[in-house]
Amino acid sequence: MADVNIDWGRVNILEADIEEYLYQNPTSIRLYQGMFIKEWVARQFHVPSGVIDLLGVANNGCYVVVEVKNTEITSSALTQVSRYAQDIERIFSKIDKLHNHYNFAGKIVIGREPVTNQIIFEAEALGITLLTFDVSLSLNISSSWGWSKKYLNELDDTYENLKDDRAFFYVMKAVMEDAETDEEDTIQAAEEIIKRTKPNDGSDPDEE
Repeated sequence: MADVNIDWGRVNILEADIEEYLYQNPTSIRLYQGMFIKEWVARQFHVPSGVIDLLGVANNGCYVVVEVKNTEITSSALTQVSRYAQDIERIFSKIDKLHNHYNFAGKIVIGREPVTNQIIFEAEALGITLLTFDVSLSLNISSSWGWSKKYLNELDDTYENLKDDRAFFYVMKAVMEDAETDEEDTIQAAEEIIKRTKPNDGSDPDEE
């Protein structure tokens, strides 16, 4: 199958669409050294600094904050996910004051290509993983659509019932008048045939 080049300027894909796909497919987010998102624990999760798109747990037990963008990744998005991760870490400190098992939240920003070198420098400094997505176009053309035989029969019955409605009085009247005319024409035609086949001597064929 040939690839289709997609003009991003004409693609109407929402952040909510991307988020929904990721929510349904958490393991599609692959991280470094074999790590991946094992499951989501929250979606559109409200924290003091904003709303986290997706909050998940990786296969190593680490919590991960994911910010989804349907545009190229910007410095603003990096700042945003950093704020959210700090909120999560502060929540950890309230829960686990003694052992400090959970004191770190991973940070991921997902957006469109390309990613500039400047953004990569900033992400490296802030400990943020950058991921991009691609959209593929697939069209499955079905066979032609039509009514089933059962529905066609039901439809025919409906028309049959509707034809007797008073709304079609003038149509029925015209048909009846045509039928009467046709009957008269038939009688006249029969009489003509009888005349043509009558014997020349004037006797009635039926009397023979």
